[in-house]
Amino acid sequence: SKAVYGQQDGSLVKETSITKPDGARAQVWVEADQWLLGAGKVVSPVVLRFGDIYGPGRELFVEDFAKNRLKIRGQGQRHLNMIHRDDAGGGNLAALKNGR
Repeated sequence: SKAVYGQQDGSLVKETSITKPDGARAQVWVEADQWLLGAGKVVSPVVLRFGDIYGPGRELFVEDFAKNRLKIRGQGQRHLNMIHRDDAGGGNLAALKNGR
């Protein structure tokens, strides 16, 4: 989850950004990542973090933007971090098949 990056200051967040969990659940995810990455001698771990997932059964969020029921605050300088359900699934399959 992108919740492990709790930055709320508008800064660009990417894979190399420092994690700042925004809650207890996100803290557990960070600890699980650290544990998994520490197991690198046994497995070759890959951590995938998806933003908001949309697609069949998850259209409401996208539909709200399309119908102007949900707005992004500010002057358009903000970004949405979204991925289609099928692309997220494909990313997971590629990581399983190819590893790093």
